[in-house]
Formats: sequence, C-alpha cells, structure tokens
Amino acid sequence: MKKLVFMLVIVIIGCSDDDSGNEIPLTGKWVEVSTLSDTLTFLDEEFMLLDRGREIRSGNLLPKAGTGSYDYRLHSEKIALRWHLSSNSAYTEYQFNKVDDIITIENFYDPNAVRSIQTFRKIK
Repeated sequence: MKKLVFMLVIVIIGCSDDDSGNEIPLTGKWVEVSTLSDTLTFLDEEFMLLDRGREIRSGNLLPKAGTGSYDYRLHSEKIALRWHLSSNSAYTEYQFNKVDDIITIENFYDPNAVRSIQTFRKIK
C-alpha cells in the first residue's frame, strides 16, 4: 500500500503543469519577424538596446528613429520604457507579451506605425 501511495505521489509531481524550468529567458537578441531589420537586445533585468539599422537623411547616413538604449520595467502584460536619448525622463508603458521564444510589443520606436503590435522571435 505504501508503494502505491509513493508511486501516486511521483506521478502527480511528474505531471505538474509547472514548466518554468523550460521558460526561455528574456535576456538575449530578438529579431522582428516581418522585416528582420529591427533587433531588441535585452542585456539584463532593466537595460535593453534597439538596433534598427541606418537610413540616409539630409545626405547623411544616420541610425533610424528610436535606435539606442532603453531602461525597461516589466509589469503585467505591459513594459515601461525610458529612452536614454530622450529629454523626457519618464517611463512610458506599452503592451507587452512573451510566450516562449515570441515577444509581441506595442510599437514604441517607429513614428509611422503608432499603436501597431510588433512581433519578435528570439535568435540568441
């Protein structure tokens, strides 16, 4: 009888829905899936880089709008961001969701795509 109870406990523990050990960490590189040109790099729990490539403006090759470093804070289904190159030191919240190796985030960097949702996939 003791063996049956022990086996039952082992089966219940083994079938747990908690798969947090398999969760993909946020740190690393994430690429935007439709254009493959925008990259988020989460360096730690509060610092992120956005690389958008370069474009020619007024005859000069310059980084695209929004490129640079950000402080971030994660909240329930939101991410609060503060761009280091902005004169505004306040955090602004955007929709955010992470499922396995996919991030969906409300556009915070492209002035032509306000309120759209961008999808990123983890590459490293």
